[in-house]
Amino acid sequence: MKFTGKVALVTGGGRGIGAEIARNLARDGATVAVSARTGIPVLFDAFHHQIHNRGESAAEALRLAALTWKEVDGLPMVDYSQPAPGRAMGSHAASIDIGRFRRFLSETNRVDFDVMLEIKDKEKSALRAARAARHDPRFIAAASA
Repeated sequence: MKFTGKVALVTGGGRGIGAEIARNLARDGATVAVSARTGIPVLFDAFHHQIHNRGESAAEALRLAALTWKEVDGLPMVDYSQPAPGRAMGSHAASIDIGRFRRFLSETNRVDFDVMLEIKDKEKSALRAARAARHDPRFIAAASA
């Protein structure tokens, strides 16, 4: 069992995806603590949604995550990464695939959010992503000095 001896706290584990995650962790050996209503906003993880979803689109999953955010929390947060092509499931891409990033922006155009990139070549991919998003009204790029 891959999680034997581990403790997992699953927030939002009272139903839906959270309950399924809690069951899977327990099945794989973890001691699971479930909290059904924390009031903590859910960060949307695009990478994990790509490899572990229940058939819902990224737009629908982001919309559902955004419902957990209150005005005081600010904009919903998206952790954006991509799977590495040709590598084991769960491996992160070394560099951003701009075509995939643009499709993600297009698909999620009805939700405003802050995005954090989790790409191995950090600055290079961030600059490419900023250029790709420059015409998207949801994003504000700081002018360089």
